[in-house]
Amino acid sequence: MRCKTCVIIPYFGKRPKWFDYFILSCKENQYFNWLFFTDCLNSEIICKNVDYINMTLTEFNFLATRKLDFEIIIKHPYKICELKPAYGLIFDEYLKEYNFWGYGDIDLVYGNIEKFLPADWHNLYDIIAFHNRFIPGHFCLLRNNNVCKNLFRESKNYKRIFQSPVYHGFDEILNPFKVMPGKYTLYLSKMVRTNCHIAITAFVKMFRESLFYGFYKRWKKLQIPAKHASNNDFTSIVYWNWVNKKLNVWQQLSFEDDLMFRKTGIRVWDIEWNHGTLIDRSNGKEIIYFHFSLSKSNFSFYIDTFNESRSRFHITQTGIK
Repeated sequence: MRCKTCVIIPYFGKRPKWFDYFILSCKENQYFNWLFFTDCLNSEIICKNVDYINMTLTEFNFLATRKLDFEIIIKHPYKICELKPAYGLIFDEYLKEYNFWGYGDIDLVYGNIEKFLPADWHNLYDIIAFHNRFIPGHFCLLRNNNVCKNLFRESKNYKRIFQSPVYHGFDEILNPFKVMPGKYTLYLSKMVRTNCHIAITAFVKMFRESLFYGFYKRWKKLQIPAKHASNNDFTSIVYWNWVNKKLNVWQQLSFEDDLMFRKTGIRVWDIEWNHGTLIDRSNGKEIIYFHFSLSKSNFSFYIDTFNESRSRFHITQTGIK
């Protein structure tokens, strides 16, 4: 029997102009379902594996408060990302028929998801993550059981974090920044952090080529259990359970995004979606999804009028065409 998987996405505010391209990529992954809780999203695409539940941000707060058993007052939609590891509990009434649940973002386009999953994944693993260094918030799959639904509770600070008006990055790795009225993130702060990464790229390359790097890698390997012992964020919680053999986790870097491109100095790219397959045309590499988290905010990022009859489009630094 095929594993049944549902990706939960609450989304409130304004419908993004690229949304139909996202839905088209979902449609091609017919063995996965997406369930939106939203006050703004809709699509004319006939898609059997995508459903919409009408919900306001206020109603989400009521539901989260009832399920978590403490008050949740989220005023700005981006803060909801903080609660992603708790979606399995918050929305458990909608997940009864599923073997796995997941969460993700919509500023991306999927390729062939099933092709990137390990053999017998639904029997062998509890968590599927498409990054090899942390648990990514933009796409992650978890087994639908009480252990995975309540993993977030292993943090001593999750209540304080969930109730804070500041986004702490609990769903990935702690990295607090303010959520401003009228905006989902402080884009300027993100750009500053990105440029800092670019500035140290040369230094990192020199370090990796040095004689000390081998000693550093061995030292870092010894630090992994200690590094993730604090359980301050979801990555730390998952890694601690993995190291202590309480969970089986599969990780592999299978996606690309414009943030990674920017860090490595790549300014021009061409990602082709063709009948559900996603290819980086610069190297011919097939990827599971492309995340355009930075580009979407650029005024020059132009989105062509969507036409469902088209089975092919490109994502470049200038838009979706």
